[in-house]
Amino acid sequence: MQLKTLVLENFRPFVKEKFEFNHRSVLLGGNGTGKSSVIEALRLLSVGKSFRTSRFDECISLSEAFFRLHATLVNDSDKSLELFYGMPFPDYPEKERRLTLDGKEQNYLEYLGFFPSVVFTPNDIEIVLGSPQERRHYLDAVLWQVDAEFRQSSLKLSKTLRERSTILFMIKINRASHEELKPWNEILTELTVDIRAKRKKYLDFLNNFLVSAEDRLKVKTTYVEGENDLLKIEKDEIRLSQNLYGPHRDDFEIVVNSRSGRRFASRGQARTAAVLLKMAEADYLESHAPTKPLILLDDLFSELDETNSQYLLDKLNKDYQVVATATHDNPQLKGWYHQELK
Repeated sequence: MQLKTLVLENFRPFVKEKFEFNHRSVLLGGNGTGKSSVIEALRLLSVGKSFRTSRFDECISLSEAFFRLHATLVNDSDKSLELFYGMPFPDYPEKERRLTLDGKEQNYLEYLGFFPSVVFTPNDIEIVLGSPQERRHYLDAVLWQVDAEFRQSSLKLSKTLRERSTILFMIKINRASHEELKPWNEILTELTVDIRAKRKKYLDFLNNFLVSAEDRLKVKTTYVEGENDLLKIEKDEIRLSQNLYGPHRDDFEIVVNSRSGRRFASRGQARTAAVLLKMAEADYLESHAPTKPLILLDDLFSELDETNSQYLLDKLNKDYQVVATATHDNPQLKGWYHQELK
């Protein structure tokens, strides 16, 4: 599957703009020209989520009622992929979100994996140096694209945590009994076991990839489970009205050259480790999705020095289609299809 064209309508700074893509394409432009918005649009078409915001409303151009993203994909024949969000016509009671493929509306949970992608942004260094939430998000974003059971478990987990926290609060104020918590404990325990198992399986794949890629620095990951005894912490959960047990409290440790990456890695080492994690993600998606992932490199040279950016480009499977953004041209991009934003 190859991306051929993309049309942005009322999306971020673009009123209506068309982009064309080759096997290796780069968008050049200064800050504020909308380069990252193009990468964001492609990611939205791929996974239905933005790496910049959780609110689709922020993507609509100022004073407009909707945005529309339209892409042409080439396989054996051209396919038309479109995402619409907003008011379909004036005075409509609420905003709609519609994803269509060749004019047929798609269910997102069933669609995911059709147009897989890997996005690399300057903030990905936080996977190594940042909070457990950053690392959990990395894990779940990979699995979300290719594992339907994981998606269902994740959605069920979110609902369970909301319902369970309400009951914890009701018990705290003597409006509910401990017996009402038991069925939710059983559901949470089951989901925790399932989600942890799938995350650990991906880390096994990741570690095997890292072993084969250890030509610059030694990187390894270890899954770190949170609390495992639900009954032991139940009193604290009630007191705080918070879910202290579950996969939403887990982490995974990234070890760089036998030391904690979060505590001891330099920014240069963290960048290289992040590159390796993203390359593993691409390899995993290729082996589990029906088509090769699209590689999205946002602001390629801002956080990566020349050595690391060349390392990233060299590591990319030559079969992957790549769309990158940069503020300036670079000899490393020789032979790429160039488009300039002003």
